[in-house]
Amino acid sequence: MAVPGQTEHTAWLLLPPAEVVLSAAIAPTPDIPLASLRDVVVPIHDAAGELIDWTLAPGEIQRHGLAHDYASWRQTWRRTWQVGPITNLVSLRAYVRELDADLVVDLDDVLARTLAAHDVGVWVPLDQLVRLRDELAITRLALSVDDRTGVGIIDDMADAGRRAGLARTWAEPTTEVILAATPETAVMVRPKDDLVVLHGGPEFASFDHVVSVDMRNDPVIIGDAAGQSFTLAAELARPLAWLVPQSLYWHVRAIPIAAVWAAWFAAWDEAIGVAHDLEIGLTVSSRSSFE
Repeated sequence: MAVPGQTEHTAWLLLPPAEVVLSAAIAPTPDIPLASLRDVVVPIHDAAGELIDWTLAPGEIQRHGLAHDYASWRQTWRRTWQVGPITNLVSLRAYVRELDADLVVDLDDVLARTLAAHDVGVWVPLDQLVRLRDELAITRLALSVDDRTGVGIIDDMADAGRRAGLARTWAEPTTEVILAATPETAVMVRPKDDLVVLHGGPEFASFDHVVSVDMRNDPVIIGDAAGQSFTLAAELARPLAWLVPQSLYWHVRAIPIAAVWAAWFAAWDEAIGVAHDLEIGLTVSSRSSFE
């Protein structure tokens, strides 16, 4: 069968949704990069030709130690906060639009503009940020008393440098949402079926209500809510690995609806505080999880 939403499943390759990022220019963009990064960063200019950022050249992220060096350097002049995948903003806007429209005017505006132009970036001026802070507080309060639930992936692979915890979240979908896919395997969320793994081809078998994934060995072991499990060759399980980078062992559980967007609220609180102190605006944009 054809893969949902695609005309040719043999051409099907879908990486995880882009991550939304807040950023604040806390100092002028350096005209010259660090010597150690000079050969691997690319300048970014605005429409007027002004240098506004530096980004790593494609593929350089994989070099040992380079991502940390780049991130540390960039944080000295541009602060960033990750707020979650772009798909979570779709569900958040749907929730916001259930509230009194007069109480969330600026929040709805920022969400709408971000969803429409996240790939190029959205500017939020300081005066709007001041109003947005109050609207975020109202929305968070409304969520705290909402008895609906969402779904979260819990990273169980804690070590000396990482803590187990909530790694990815989503609200109950109203339509099928593909999270990641290759021509052989897809991971999606479906109404009433929760997390679903499709595998095989040209006819795809469906494994619904996935609650655990163990990729520590080959083959990968996938468990469902009924206590059943099946195995999948590690080579075919790449979309599962993409969902929680650097984790080989995780499980799925219901979470309070407010927890779905916890990263969004925490990031905005801190970012608005920085913007207020420096009297600047913020940029909302997206980037691939693999940059």
